[in-house]
Amino acid sequence: MKRIIISLLLVVSVSTGLVKSQVSADTIPIRLEKLYGRLRSVSEDSVRLRINDSIKVIIEDYVTSGEVFNNTFRNVRYLGQIASSDSLIKIITWNLVLSNNQGRYFCYFIRKSPDGNDNRIYRLTRNYDDVPISADTVYTQTDWFGALYYDIRPYFTEKRQCWVLLGINYNNPHMTRKIIDVLSFTAG
Repeated sequence: MKRIIISLLLVVSVSTGLVKSQVSADTIPIRLEKLYGRLRSVSEDSVRLRINDSIKVIIEDYVTSGEVFNNTFRNVRYLGQIASSDSLIKIITWNLVLSNNQGRYFCYFIRKSPDGNDNRIYRLTRNYDDVPISADTVYTQTDWFGALYYDIRPYFTEKRQCWVLLGINYNNPHMTRKIIDVLSFTAG
């Protein structure tokens, strides 16, 4: 009798887990849209930060899933998602505007693994900053200046594959900067 109960509990827990993951995958855009709507409706920075933490949890689950290159949530306002035409890079960006604190950029670069292993995920965040962006500097994951990207195009140099990124930077409320970046990866 114990075996039957344990087996039955195992079957019930496995089947409800499958249903739960299917439902949550379908409801991600709806949940994100509601959270972004709440962000727009509240003015307290502490509440906005908590809502943004919820957005980050959902996005983190999404980018670490094996389906990130197969899905695009086209109806989610305020969340940028672009994929390169070679299907090797996907970028997800959004920004958080705050009243009494510096706003922030959030960015995920997802690089498809060429050998079929897990995708490589690069997480970037940056507070709004009035420091001018230098055109002759190679920025890294740790000193990224922050931007919302809206286009990506692959190209090759003599030595490696790169991608041109087009973006926008709102660090200063009185000035908007258009960004042209070149994205490349080093070994390791």
